[in-house]
Amino acid sequence: MRNLSFITLLIVMVSFSGGLKAQEEQDIFSMSLDELLSLNLSRTGLVTVPHFHIQGEWMLTYKYHRMDMSDIQNATLSLSTSDVLNSYMISPVEMTMNMHMLGAMYGYSKKWNFMAMVNYMDVSMNLITQMNMNFTTSSKKLGDTKLNALYNLGEGYNPQFFASIGVSLPTGDINLRGNTPMGNNQKLPYPMQLGSGTVDPMLALTYIRLNDNASYGMNVSSVLRLYNNSNDYHLGNQYSVSTWYSQIVNSTVTAFVLTDGIIIGDIVGADPELNPMMAPTADPKLRGGTTLSMGAGVNLSLGLGSLNGSLITLQYSKPYYQNLDGPQLEKNGQFSFGLILKK
Repeated sequence: MRNLSFITLLIVMVSFSGGLKAQEEQDIFSMSLDELLSLNLSRTGLVTVPHFHIQGEWMLTYKYHRMDMSDIQNATLSLSTSDVLNSYMISPVEMTMNMHMLGAMYGYSKKWNFMAMVNYMDVSMNLITQMNMNFTTSSKKLGDTKLNALYNLGEGYNPQFFASIGVSLPTGDINLRGNTPMGNNQKLPYPMQLGSGTVDPMLALTYIRLNDNASYGMNVSSVLRLYNNSNDYHLGNQYSVSTWYSQIVNSTVTAFVLTDGIIIGDIVGADPELNPMMAPTADPKLRGGTTLSMGAGVNLSLGLGSLNGSLITLQYSKPYYQNLDGPQLEKNGQFSFGLILKK
């Protein structure tokens, strides 16, 4: 909850900074309708949800995302590591995932936008054996690359209703190895692999509505896994729904709240190098589940003029319901930071 407390304090502090400065007012009065709309949409956007850009506009993004996992769950029941070690030789204890994402988006026309994103992943997991030996495995490499085309289903920019059609390209490694108590250069289990190993279609629908100084919206998305990779398995399909409401507080701050729901299917097939009796993380039937989360965040505008529409965004969310095909580590909380530059 420390990150959430920081965000709340930040909202309160900046909210007392006052209204628009005289120069900012002059800049706003000189903007076109498209420019004003683009500014408002950028300030009400979330880290994980794109918005449709006006023709000729570029957006470059850097996003940092951290997710912490600990405690063990089977369905909705909590388990101890001792419970897991009654059935497996190794039990996970905790896991941390850090992602660094670089993206670009371009408003090609009033109907089409294009975007691309590459990411670097840093994943570590602490584990314990039946012999009470603690050890850590880690993976640090590029993840899968995502390409998307967005098509505007409406006639203008407010409301925005657009479809996204894309692919996830298998640039992430699925053959990572590490040293464990079982031996050196062992194949790491599924959560430590950084890609799918397959070309995966991505489909999404997004709705965004502006209303005075507020906005709200919904995003429904899916990632489909259609065939086995070179290691004789494919990840489960992923379906998610996000809703949010945001409010412009003053000339600098926009605050928002959000809800997320995600369903992930179990892995189909199995990597022949992984023994599902060794650890639950090596069992392809224990990778799916349903998670519902709530969160909050702020967008901080960097200014007008040459930085028109650019911002820093902070977001924290925490699950309030998890039903996992376990034994599996629970998600604790997720923190995201973003730097968004528009031109």
